[in-house]
Amino acid sequence: MSTLYVTDLDGTLLNNEATIEREDLQTLNTLIKNGTLFSVATGRSYTTAKKILEPIHLTLPALFLNGVHVFDMQRGRTLYTKNMGSLSVEKILAVFRKVDICSIFYVMMPNGNVTLYYDNAKTEMAKRFIASRANFLQEVSDYEAILEKPLEEVISKHQICFIIALEKDEKKIAFIMHALSFIDGISYHLYEERTHGFLSIEVFSKEGGKDKGISFLKEYTRAENVISFGDNLNDISMKEQSNLFCVVENALPEMKAYADYIIPSNNESGVISFIHNNTHI
Repeated sequence: MSTLYVTDLDGTLLNNEATIEREDLQTLNTLIKNGTLFSVATGRSYTTAKKILEPIHLTLPALFLNGVHVFDMQRGRTLYTKNMGSLSVEKILAVFRKVDICSIFYVMMPNGNVTLYYDNAKTEMAKRFIASRANFLQEVSDYEAILEKPLEEVISKHQICFIIALEKDEKKIAFIMHALSFIDGISYHLYEERTHGFLSIEVFSKEGGKDKGISFLKEYTRAENVISFGDNLNDISMKEQSNLFCVVENALPEMKAYADYIIPSNNESGVISFIHNNTHI
């Protein structure tokens, strides 16, 4: 029985330094070389993940932006991007405007990179996040594009594939989550930004999502079985398309309620050890 393994990156496959130990990398690449069906499903964009993924000899497409963007790493081309409709995006922006919070729009470029647009970065939280994101792009990529521009203008000129909004206020978050439930054609969830100490609300097409991406990979590989791995709230949907959903020991406490199986932490090579020990599944 063929098994497809799909893992989140940060906090799951990667250790706390966002790397993979050399010995573990060799093990993983040997598994792939020997026919193990392996891919990743990350909230990162291709822009911010490609250098991390270069040492992994991926033969299968990878899922970026929580499954909104699927990219063929071997051939260097986008297989699909699930953009949101402009009317839905206008309604989403109206919700964020109502509570006066900063949001960031992602626009997919033909080469798989993204351009980020933002406005309304009034709070120190928003300013710090945007500055850190700009620095992060410089560190991990040769492509840098995070631009301040009125978001209404961005909607009129571009298709939007992903939106994040930054907030700590529980009342504002509750209002936003409720208001988004009335907008057709979108999915959304909370993501805990552990480094920055606040929540981001992530919004994307209902046709996207890690569950939809895994469904695509399952059909692509004709795998009979799926085992997935995660640690954060944006990984929950993976369970819907998995025969076994594994959660690392370092995951958010609430994530463990969704786990079929809890494996050692990201710093203990939990994912690679599990795959190595269970390739017969």
